[in-house]
Amino acid sequence: MSRDVAALVYSRKCGSMLRKAVLAYFAERANDCGGGIWASKQRIADEIECSKQAVIKSVQKMVAEGLIIEAGKRKTQGGYTVVYDLCLTSLKALPPSKDAEAETKIELKESPETTPNQSTEITGSIIDRSSGDSETSQPGLPKPSLEPFPPVSSNDDTAPKPSPAKLLEAWNTMAARTGLSKAKILDASRERKARSLIKTRSIEDITEAIAAVERSPFCRGENDRNWRADIDFLLQPKSFNRLTEGFYG
Repeated sequence: MSRDVAALVYSRKCGSMLRKAVLAYFAERANDCGGGIWASKQRIADEIECSKQAVIKSVQKMVAEGLIIEAGKRKTQGGYTVVYDLCLTSLKALPPSKDAEAETKIELKESPETTPNQSTEITGSIIDRSSGDSETSQPGLPKPSLEPFPPVSSNDDTAPKPSPAKLLEAWNTMAARTGLSKAKILDASRERKARSLIKTRSIEDITEAIAAVERSPFCRGENDRNWRADIDFLLQPKSFNRLTEGFYG
């Protein structure tokens, strides 16, 4: 069960009680990326207390709308059952419920202007400190930006850490180049995950993970499910580790 996916479903207006019940049932059985869901239509109908035909029609309609994705099939004793994924990007595009709307309107702030040569700038694997020295990245690699950071003195050996808003800004810069979904809201869940990531991983790791998404055809949607990475994928510890380890190419 993914609490984050379940919270997302409950925070959105899904169109009807049946649709919300089906989506909530799926969310309670999804992994943190919204995938790996399977159950017979009869079982779903029994547990949410409606007819099997109503479940079938509801699922088919939401597949057509892009809220649910048919990811594959799983063998069972009687044949097979369909494996589903929830499309988190489509779910986030649904109108928020009244209470959720008030809770999630945390807009990203514009970056403050900084004085040249007073901030640490990371562009790809280019690290530019106030001394003016730089270490150039390998040619051809994408260059997401996590700058500007707060100014640091020339004798400070501790690299500054970006804020969660800056991490989302770096993602959005890359997403604009690749056509991936931009992060528009920095809600409590995303901020918590971003702070954990910033605390435990280096700036170089964060930059490399974002660059790995841009380099990966799979993450950009070139797969049999047309799945595409989003900011929530980046913020998942397992996904982040795989990105930095080159798992996605």
